[in-house]
Amino acid sequence: LLVEVSAVIQSDIKTGIQRVVRSVLLALIADPPPGYRIEPVFSTGGNRSYHYARQFTLGMVGEKNLVLEDAPVEVRPGDAFLGLDLFTNGTSQNEELLQSMRDRGMHIYFVVFDLLPVLRPDVFPFGTEQYFGDFLRTVTRVSDGLLCISRAVADELAGWIEKQPARRAAPLNIGWFHLGADIDASAPSFGMPDNAALVLDAVRARPSFLMVGTVEPRKG
Repeated sequence: LLVEVSAVIQSDIKTGIQRVVRSVLLALIADPPPGYRIEPVFSTGGNRSYHYARQFTLGMVGEKNLVLEDAPVEVRPGDAFLGLDLFTNGTSQNEELLQSMRDRGMHIYFVVFDLLPVLRPDVFPFGTEQYFGDFLRTVTRVSDGLLCISRAVADELAGWIEKQPARRAAPLNIGWFHLGADIDASAPSFGMPDNAALVLDAVRARPSFLMVGTVEPRKG
């Protein structure tokens, strides 16, 4: 079971999606589905081969004494690919590669967290609707199934797909699952960062406001 972690590896910005990716990945490693071995993988886009994310995974599980190569992924019939991470542009660029993996007998699934950029483009930066729409169109074309993080998102996704030009020869399975609420299971950070003293001194030097979240219209 190849579990994609491309965005977390390149830029773990510690938001909700990254917490979900870490939590689900750690749960899969601890208790893999019967008959499967978990292999986190990553891509840099451009239809270049996925690679095993072994150094990243060793760090996730706290193993400091092993060194394993992030070698190119070997695809075999019966393998499964789970696009767990939100890797929008890279996934769109990899459409041909993903389709070839599926043609070789691999089962392809992607997680869909929400459809807000295409449902409410007015509260996102200009251009988000286009590249996020490209991502959704790619995963609906190359996947055996899509897994949504709620029944509401699954219903929205089914409605969005119905409005798209038909480009599939086979039905698309759409499922959903409940998100958990165990922050400790998401490999959170602990303690203070190395530059904590500088940051705190700057905050103390003048009246300061702390905003927990990102400065975006969709956050209110």
